Amino acid sequence: MGELVQNIRDKVLERNTFKEESSFIKTCKHKTGAAALGASLKVLELFVEQI
Repeated sequence: MGELVQNIRDKVLERNTFKEESSFIKTCKHKTGAAALGASLKVLELFVEQI
């Protein structure tokens, strides 16, 4: 899993204009309901954009 997370961190670093590190990207700690949590992130993102 560590290699996959690092791959995502590297991609974020290419596009992130605010930070020079990507340690804020972590795997989910929720053992159950992780898919529901991930699915809700898009809804939350749309809501925040409307504010």
